[in-house]
Amino acid sequence: MRQKKMTPELEEIEVDVLSSKGAQDVGLHIFSTSGLLDGSWYNRTFWMYSKRWPGFQLANQAPKTGQLLVVDDEKTYAVRVFYRRNVHSPMFFPGKEGYLLFADLNANEPQLVGEAGWRKPVAWLPQSHIPRKGNPGLDNVSWGFGRDKGIGYTRAEQPVWKQWLPVRIRAMVKAGDILFVAGAPDVFDPKDPYAAFEARKGAKVVAVSAKDGKKLSETQLEYPPVFDGMIAAGGRLFASLRDGSVVCLSAGGNEHDSSR
Repeated sequence: MRQKKMTPELEEIEVDVLSSKGAQDVGLHIFSTSGLLDGSWYNRTFWMYSKRWPGFQLANQAPKTGQLLVVDDEKTYAVRVFYRRNVHSPMFFPGKEGYLLFADLNANEPQLVGEAGWRKPVAWLPQSHIPRKGNPGLDNVSWGFGRDKGIGYTRAEQPVWKQWLPVRIRAMVKAGDILFVAGAPDVFDPKDPYAAFEARKGAKVVAVSAKDGKKLSETQLEYPPVFDGMIAAGGRLFASLRDGSVVCLSAGGNEHDSSR
């Protein structure tokens, strides 16, 4: 419960404080710095699968962190929207590289430069920051632990795999060895810049291999799903779409229920 750790009897368990900015070891768990139902994707909020509460830190350089996560026994799969950075402001530009989909081993913990046991951060994004006076970047490793601002969380190990998809991934689920992601296309029309964001450009479900991230197939949808609105059950995918309908996808054919 945020940075609190409780017994089933609701007795608080004392936890180790990891930094002077509020990071605490509360055990491996999924959490969000805004809310798990918040699909607004503000650029400084994120989901994380970690043993710690993040405190006052950014995480666009971190493993197991993004705007949406799926976790299994071995790996964490993440969607990273804001992978560019201008000083303390993570950024995204539609219609460019696409949305970053990647996988990390669950043992690959986010780290702060300067904390106990930290290792040299590795570069893994196409651009960690835009050069500007006062921008820490990965080269200035003195910024991190115990500092109000800096590069924030970094990683010491590369992801298992990563790839950019031209899809605004708003829903994701893993079934067997396949990761399914769904959303509107990442396109930008200067004459109608909000078309894709307003669900007027259709959508697709893309299947990728959970082992190596390779694209396996894609299926067109009339509307994108609502945020985190897809599940898998009985050999089928079910998605709640932006128009209020529900679609069922299977290898033998698709069904669509438009009842509200």
